[in-house]
Amino acid sequence: MDSADRSFLSDLSYNSYSSLRNEATINETYRNTLEIFAFGSYGDYKANHEKVLELTPAEIIKLRQLTLLSVASGQRTVLFSTIRKELDFQNDAELMITLLAVNNTLISFVMDPEQESIEVIDWASREIFVASQDLPLKLLNVEKVRDIDSLIRRLEKFRNVNVEKASACLKTGSVKSLEGESVSQSEATPGKKRRIPSSG
Repeated sequence: MDSADRSFLSDLSYNSYSSLRNEATINETYRNTLEIFAFGSYGDYKANHEKVLELTPAEIIKLRQLTLLSVASGQRTVLFSTIRKELDFQNDAELMITLLAVNNTLISFVMDPEQESIEVIDWASREIFVASQDLPLKLLNVEKVRDIDSLIRRLEKFRNVNVEKASACLKTGSVKSLEGESVSQSEATPGKKRRIPSSG
């Protein structure tokens, strides 16, 4: 594979690795790499280094950004220490460069230097593994990737929680707005962003 064939691995706007992975014409090493980019993390890349392509610095940046997206998805607050660990940063300069580069792209957040954390506002959804359509995973544990079943469970949980809160409001006469863990349409659509409701 020449550099042109893999340019999307460093394309910060590209998010269709799963469909490429399902193509029959690619070799195993390439397919394994796409599996990591679609569903995995920088840690998965390091753990399976001999089974995937050797990534360029630009490709590592993209994979680290995807990893940060997974770490931040569904969270209100993410500590710098968690980001350093998951993205394997050796110093604060690497951390800050990545945060400044990714903010308002895949993720939107506010940095809190005093608390050494980020407050997440929006995030794009990573790809969803669909066992009935996608090729079987070779490197990753299917129970740890974001799949359609986990999405359905979150949707059901969201429905049940809000039904209970609506019932409680009717019983008490409360007019407070319903809040809770939400799963919007963007959760089911890779590349779409969702917003965390304001706690204020």
